[in-house]
Amino acid sequence: MNPTAGSFTIDTRLQRHFAVFAVSFPGLEALETIYIGILSQHLAEGFAQQVQKYANSLVRGALELHKRVTASFLPTAIKFHYIFNLRDLSNIFQAILFAKPEAIKTHNDLIRIYLHEAERVYCDKLVDRTDIDTFMKLQREVAKKSFEEIDEDYTFKKPNIYCHFALGVGDPKYMPIENWTQLQKLLNDALDAYNELNAQMNLVLFEDAMTHVCRINRILEAPRGNALLIGVGGSGKQSLARLAASISSLEVFQITLRKGSRVLMHKQNSLLCLFTCRLWYERFENRFSCIIHQSRSKRYGNCVSYD
Repeated sequence: MNPTAGSFTIDTRLQRHFAVFAVSFPGLEALETIYIGILSQHLAEGFAQQVQKYANSLVRGALELHKRVTASFLPTAIKFHYIFNLRDLSNIFQAILFAKPEAIKTHNDLIRIYLHEAERVYCDKLVDRTDIDTFMKLQREVAKKSFEEIDEDYTFKKPNIYCHFALGVGDPKYMPIENWTQLQKLLNDALDAYNELNAQMNLVLFEDAMTHVCRINRILEAPRGNALLIGVGGSGKQSLARLAASISSLEVFQITLRKGSRVLMHKQNSLLCLFTCRLWYERFENRFSCIIHQSRSKRYGNCVSYD
């Protein structure tokens, strides 16, 4: 049952068939224990000591910002999607886990990647400039209050963008982008590679467009990543999504609406999409089984040669 929406009662004749458990929302201490455990375990894998020691402070700051965001941005009739819960908080830490020791060398790097993920999770949902400015102000206040020994000039430097192709397409490492020039060169190379294999896309990659590609690519690289792109017709949603998918080596499937389309045609398109995904899965599974078979044969051959 959802205590904030829907029905609040269950018929007793139905309820008698089930065991009922009341699960309360976890408290602050429980949340700290959960996320400190997740982050500390990841940072223990080769990260510097000063970075590992900063896990507690980062988690407490993240919980404080989440608390203030949920209190400041409430859903309305127009902004009905302003719903922030633990799923958003988990998405932040899930993205931080993409980073390796070469991307986070100091505690300021850890703060910087957290600020980036908080912007992606919270700020990308906001629909007007006033809300975005309010969030940025909240984020800066919480960072100054919660994080010790913070280098403000470095931490809040723009652009603050992390992506999986910062070292080049085909070398997926979650690393920061140093400047707009570097990002533009990477995306122009990716666009040229896309145009060689697909229909020509003539894109002008200004700063907002490049940021959108990084946002979409980040979602595509995340487990169970999904996004709803909203914008007026011709604003570049499809083109940027195709470029981001190409960077992630993904194939794009698009349902085409025609005059006289019916529910049956939509079902057929959905089945075709699912069938295509299954073919890719089976192809990957067969390739993976072949690799395992080859590695086992090699290992067994080595054992025979040693004997």
